[in-house]
Amino acid sequence: MRKYSLSRKSASNENGSLETDCEIGALRFKKFVASDLFDIKKGKRLTKADMMVGDINFVGSSSANNGITARVGNTEYIHPANTISVSYNGSVGEVFLQEKPFWASDDVNVWYPKFAFNTRVIEYIMSVITKCRRKYSYSSKWTLDKMKIEELELPVTPDGKPDFDYMARYIRAIEKLTIANVVKYKDQVIDATKTLVNSEA
Repeated sequence: MRKYSLSRKSASNENGSLETDCEIGALRFKKFVASDLFDIKKGKRLTKADMMVGDINFVGSSSANNGITARVGNTEYIHPANTISVSYNGSVGEVFLQEKPFWASDDVNVWYPKFAFNTRVIEYIMSVITKCRRKYSYSSKWTLDKMKIEELELPVTPDGKPDFDYMARYIRAIEKLTIANVVKYKDQVIDATKTLVNSEA
């Protein structure tokens, strides 16, 4: 397993190398039709009256709790883990990675990756999907047909294919910077506490 330092320097260095790629023109972007990268399927309506008691996540058009609004025991229309739920009604354009099997309501469409699953790659693409939702609203819904033809602008390799490696490195750099900032903040709190304690001694 590869080990990564949590220091701000190493995180900044990795982030800097990504920025350099952009500055020297080494990074190119290309628009891909969503249905070329994902199988997109509509959720299934399930009324409260028909919900059975169980522990399967029920994902609706909520912006909270990863879109999970209930737990059910119904098993007829379950989507697998590691797919993306995107609401097109209610809280339009809420995008969540579902890490457990779930039932998606009819207000939600589910995106099945056609490429090898990688959490960081999915997180990168989810950020792109989220930007697309600006065009839609409750009165202008992001329907299944519209999602299928949505264009996602992604970094590409020299041969014009999605650069999944870059996407993963980009998200990893952000994670490392975030962790480094948290560590720095905790160190500052500890130092401030020590100073306060010493001043009162």
